[in-house]
Amino acid sequence: MIRLIAMTALCGALSGCVAAPALVIYEGAKTESRAHTARVMAKLRTDLDANAAGDCVFNNMERREILKMGTSDVTGISQAHLDTVRAVIARPATAACLANLPATAA
Repeated sequence: MIRLIAMTALCGALSGCVAAPALVIYEGAKTESRAHTARVMAKLRTDLDANAAGDCVFNNMERREILKMGTSDVTGISQAHLDTVRAVIARPATAACLANLPATAA
């Protein structure tokens, strides 16, 4: 979240940077959302590589879900993060992606 604020402030300080704050916020939200998703998948699916599983989920998220997860004030895993990831996992494309991932050794 702090990174998002800093990027927005920097963009505002640059000349000719009018429409970019929304893009900066979305790009920052994507980074944060991807990280949150990997942490949630590490908790929910210990049998899979967290980053690969997180990519399956992230790639099937809607823009509003990315923004919501990526701009949350929570640094750990919140119930909202769990709920969002579980909803995305239930989608056929996400389930198929996860099913194609190799299991990791315990």
